[in-house]
Amino acid sequence: MPLNLVNQLLVALEVHRFDFCFIGAGYEKEVDEFLTVNPGLAGRFNRKLRFESYSPDELVEIAIRYGSPRATVIDPPAQEALNAACRKLRAYLAPDGSHGIDVMQNGRFARNVVERAERLRDSRVAAQNRTNKGSVTVEDLETLRAQDLIAAVAVACAEKNVPLEL
Repeated sequence: MPLNLVNQLLVALEVHRFDFCFIGAGYEKEVDEFLTVNPGLAGRFNRKLRFESYSPDELVEIAIRYGSPRATVIDPPAQEALNAACRKLRAYLAPDGSHGIDVMQNGRFARNVVERAERLRDSRVAAQNRTNKGSVTVEDLETLRAQDLIAAVAVACAEKNVPLEL
């Protein structure tokens, strides 16, 4: 955040102290860095709430809910594959001590994996159609399979340099 915006924020926090509320949110490391930008900033925030990272079950639920309005269905084996990958991510510790769920950006990871898996599914279904014309069903077009999710997780982890064997 540019220093002039931080200074404006400090002025607003002081001048409007009884009718102004500022909520800053982010990962703990980045929030802590933000609070060191100006010596007066950290003292203005008297409460810090820490939320646990999502559990593997919660990440699967986020993926399901994200896919639903997009007409994407994650079949049960794919849900289990994603859950297993999330459990491995939860167990992984990065060099800075953060676990893999946070490295992968928590709930954003579920969304990114669904979007990538949809592209992989679309390529898989297109190849199926080229091989056997007329064999593609609506279910094929809607459903993410385990292979789609596993490949999507692998690519996402590679992008973040998280060594995860699936």
